Amino acid sequence: MPPVLKQLILDHFQLVFTGGVLMIWLVLIHYQSPALKMIRRLTLLVFTWLSFAPFKALTYKMVSYIDIVEIDVLMRRYVAQQKGTDWVDGFFWGIATLIYLGILGVLWAKDLSK
Repeated sequence: MPPVLKQLILDHFQLVFTGGVLMIWLVLIHYQSPALKMIRRLTLLVFTWLSFAPFKALTYKMVSYIDIVEIDVLMRRYVAQQKGTDWVDGFFWGIATLIYLGILGVLWAKDLSK
């Protein structure tokens, strides 16, 4: 393995590990054995627990980027002229949280329906 790739994996280990746990769950979703069903639910629980930290970090970076490109200034100016100045960051965090919870909800619904 090239050293650059190895360093990239080590720098983003939690994200790589979280993706690996999701891949294990995707493989196990096709099996109906009671033992594998319990392992599948455990891996989905681990994925849910592990995915929260990258979600927070990536959402923070996304909201910071939106501050840099000044999309939030346009929203503050044209969408709600009488509101406070911090509502846009909360709005973006709310959208990201709803998307995150929606993805987890779909995964859990798929697992529970199997």
